[in-house]
Amino acid sequence: MKFIGFVKFSVFLGAFLLSLFLILDFLFPLNLAGLNKEKSLVLYSSEGEILNMQISSDEIWRFYASSDEIPQRLKQSVVHFEDRYFYYHFGVNPFSIARAFTHNISQNFTHKNANIARVGASTITMQVARMMNPKERSYKNKFIEIFNAFQLEFHYTKDEILTMYFNLAPYGGNIEGVASASYFYFGKSLGELSNAQIALLAVVPKNPNKNRLDRANLDLNSLKNRLISSLYKAGILSLSEFERASSEKFTPTRHPAPNFAPHYAMRAFKNAKNLGVVGRAGASEAVGARMGETASKTAGVAEGVSETATETKRARTTSVGASSVGASSVGASSVGASQSAHSAQNDANLIHSNLNKTYQITLENFLKSRINDLAKFGVKNGSAILIDNEKMAVVAYAGSHDFGGFLGQNDGIVWAKNVGSTLKPFIYARALEEGLITPRRELIDAPISFKNYSPRNYNLGFMGVVSANEALGYSLNIPALKLLLSLGDDGLYELLLRANLAPYSKEHYGLGLGLGGISINLLNLTHLYSVFANSGELKPLELAGAKVGQSAQILSPQSAYIITQMLKNAPRSYLGSVWQNTKNMPALMFKTGTSADGRDLYTIGVTPKFSLGVWFGNFNGEKTSDISGGLSAARVVFDMFSYLSNTGAINAEFARPSGVSEKEICVDFFVEKECKKMVRDLVIESVTLRDECEFYRPSELFYLLQNGIIDANTTKNGRCKDKFAQISPALSDIDGKIYEVGDSGEINLSASCTAVFGDEIFISVNNSPYEVKKNGENFMLNLSPGEYELSCLDENANFSVAKFRVKNR
Repeated sequence: MKFIGFVKFSVFLGAFLLSLFLILDFLFPLNLAGLNKEKSLVLYSSEGEILNMQISSDEIWRFYASSDEIPQRLKQSVVHFEDRYFYYHFGVNPFSIARAFTHNISQNFTHKNANIARVGASTITMQVARMMNPKERSYKNKFIEIFNAFQLEFHYTKDEILTMYFNLAPYGGNIEGVASASYFYFGKSLGELSNAQIALLAVVPKNPNKNRLDRANLDLNSLKNRLISSLYKAGILSLSEFERASSEKFTPTRHPAPNFAPHYAMRAFKNAKNLGVVGRAGASEAVGARMGETASKTAGVAEGVSETATETKRARTTSVGASSVGASSVGASSVGASQSAHSAQNDANLIHSNLNKTYQITLENFLKSRINDLAKFGVKNGSAILIDNEKMAVVAYAGSHDFGGFLGQNDGIVWAKNVGSTLKPFIYARALEEGLITPRRELIDAPISFKNYSPRNYNLGFMGVVSANEALGYSLNIPALKLLLSLGDDGLYELLLRANLAPYSKEHYGLGLGLGGISINLLNLTHLYSVFANSGELKPLELAGAKVGQSAQILSPQSAYIITQMLKNAPRSYLGSVWQNTKNMPALMFKTGTSADGRDLYTIGVTPKFSLGVWFGNFNGEKTSDISGGLSAARVVFDMFSYLSNTGAINAEFARPSGVSEKEICVDFFVEKECKKMVRDLVIESVTLRDECEFYRPSELFYLLQNGIIDANTTKNGRCKDKFAQISPALSDIDGKIYEVGDSGEINLSASCTAVFGDEIFISVNNSPYEVKKNGENFMLNLSPGEYELSCLDENANFSVAKFRVKNR
């Protein structure tokens, strides 16, 4: 009867204690915040290699591992070293507590004034409870720790608790979690660790400050061998494993965090946080599921815990995959053109990007090499960006050629700068669409003047009659401005407006827009050029996990294709020795550009697969000297595309779209009756070539007449006679100018006036009687200080006037 009574009492006591535990568990649920600490971010390349890392905001390197990623040998070693009865107790080992209590009490009485070693009784579960919610050491907090240990054992499996331990344990300094320790101490993933390395990691958490593996003068080999011997004696290691582990030697070391593509990485980390792609993930992969199961088992008693765990599960995707840290086989193949660079299928701290690490390093090396060559020209900085035109993703991003160099932390890719001549292809594309040109149609490169503006070519000379191919290839300014004017209200400005790249009014930019008088950053400029590989469509671009730009059809497929052919076949002799780099080049169109005073040196290259933008200059705004974009940035473009071609990354030609054909056409600049030059040329089939009399500007006519390219008498009686007869004579570039007198107190000013028709023109200064002068020839004006108005009249009573001022020195 006594035995039956004892059993009843035991059952009653057990039920009471269980009920009491469940009530307390409900009233004081586990604080899961410790399982949801902010993790460090890891950025992966498209090949699955680590590019960069960002430490958590509390300055702790923290990566989590799932149970499957933690080697079984590591689990065995830690259990053997820390808590040999881990799989047998329910969170607390009463024998260890009794032993520790007895020992420590006795030591307190016998060694009151001595620094004595305390015996610990904490199981792995109790350590997890303490690491989840650190508190000052006291008997009260020890009882709370014991209760939390019971809760952990009730809600989680042993393997889950052990996984928490590995993810929360300190490993010295600012390293937390075994995955972080494996990377920073050994540069390896957990799956790559040797038995000797496992032994070292197993002993660190016992005393992380004393045993940290990068501490100078620490005898790592003795530390390792003590556990190795114990593991061998326990039968965990075989003899051969023991011998290999014993012979493996170590010296204190710590690997630095990788820092590839730093500017890109900063954008990726920022975008990931802003877009909510990364977050806090639990130290145990089964937090939500296990807590939910427990809630069901307890029939609602643990409802509060379940809700908390559900939120934790929402904050997490899958397990961390610590083997990815330092590994080379992350599921990067899932990162494609149609998805974000950040894979939602991986854990919250892992950011999978489209950046190609190999391309990144290669491009940076080309930049650095070229910077060394350009130092004598005052060039100190360089930037480059490579876009995959098929994925519409940035695959290489060098914000600076050297992040640690001169002002190298500036990001030259997002810094808006004058773009030089790089926008001219878009003027020519629109001119193709409007029937103003074909690739081989003639244009005139001759002096031209606008009010207070007389554009010149880069070499200060003029080429006369040139084909559109030559005008674009040599980047001539006059033909580009002539086409821009002829496009009227649907030209370059309107195109940039559709691309959302023109923040100010058209009047703000004026004609200078056609010669680069607008600030656009290298990212947007290179993105804009990708339209030539995408049938004239500006597609949204993925950059470090965020989308750049909106979809817009800014060119027709036909004009985009013809421009690729014009720039692919453009003359390259002006590149000097750099031209040698273009031999045996794949199908590549490119355009150079140089801003005023050589502050910005560009080359943009496009193939069907890639668009590459390269900039050289100085982040402090200093001028360069005697160098152009063609002679500086072009070599990097050619070198990079040669590399891509040699690796087989590019081999396709630009595909000709429907609506483009090759026909026999007249390419004369001006046709009166008979064509002088018929050639086969690419044309847009739906576009009619224009030769209206309004198309020809006075300066072009003056050049043609003066050089005998067209006959004055024939033109005077030709199809455009009425239009040409209304053209006002052109005065030399003196309007709006200010001149200073010489030592004599006067100035001899040279001027001219050119009319379309007639041998003579009539000149008046400040309403003086008109004097007869020879049409188009210079004449001298002897002037003293004052305001002047020079008038010119031709035989058809067309009138022009220029106002200027002469002042004293």
